[in-house]
Amino acid sequence: MTLGQRIKETRLEKQMTQQEVVGDFITRNMLSKIENDSATPSVKTLEYLSSVLQLPAGYFLSNYDMLSREKSSDDSLFAELDIKDENFAALFGEKKLLWEQQGEELRIIEAEHMLINNNPDGAAALLADFAPKYAANRFLAALVQGKAFARLGQHEDASLIMENAEQKFAESLPVGSIGAMRLPELYEELENCYSKLRVFEKAYYYSLKNREKS
Repeated sequence: MTLGQRIKETRLEKQMTQQEVVGDFITRNMLSKIENDSATPSVKTLEYLSSVLQLPAGYFLSNYDMLSREKSSDDSLFAELDIKDENFAALFGEKKLLWEQQGEELRIIEAEHMLINNNPDGAAALLADFAPKYAANRFLAALVQGKAFARLGQHEDASLIMENAEQKFAESLPVGSIGAMRLPELYEELENCYSKLRVFEKAYYYSLKNREKS
């Protein structure tokens, strides 16, 4: 079942019209295109739809099979056509990069939903062998994975993961980006972890960092 089919099936099961689902976030015409698989929702749109339909974003993706199938299909088509148009090649490359980035973001979103639903084991397992290509996603994945370990009482592992992410990516996060906006959350988690570990000097250090960014 495709992404659009899952969204439409869920909407109908909940006896909601397209207009009731879209609200003021997207147009009814766009939702119709998404349900018919003639348009792919952005990560923010998928988050919105999953919220309205009261299901985690991961449910609609069926373990990302849909993204993988479409990407593989386009890859083989591109290889067979022997296209020499450089503009087309550039556009195709951008499309593949977008798929990769969205796939990473959706996996992180699903892990966050697991945390919200009190399933830190599931969140930690989902991100265990996850190696995002994009720096911003590496930062967010480390934050979510660290939070999962902290909820499981593994504060040493949690602090190691999050502190490493802070040292590698904090300074390079673009101002106003999701990662930059979530830095205070990371510092608060590190403060709590080091307090639990009774490393009060570091707990105080991250408390100060949190105040600076809040």
